[in-house]
Amino acid sequence: AAGGEEPPPVDPAVAAGAIGTQDAVVINACFGNMFDQGAVLRHAISLCKEGGRVVISHPLGSDFVEQLREKDPGLVPHPLPSRDALDE
Repeated sequence: AAGGEEPPPVDPAVAAGAIGTQDAVVINACFGNMFDQGAVLRHAISLCKEGGRVVISHPLGSDFVEQLREKDPGLVPHPLPSRDALDE
């Protein structure tokens, strides 16, 4: 960029015109590692067309994620949310 300044970050989903186009967004085996889960979830929702779904999963389950979080909360700062928590 001019003057040695970094250009502003570009969201690849916005650049590709993906906002509001997806039937589903799958977040698998990483949601507990996201520091700002709310921002990630809002962005995933923005990618979905009306009636689309956001799926948050982990192949080893929420108990496994909780064990990882207990061992290293800096790496896994959050548990997997329950459906009730997401509905709030």
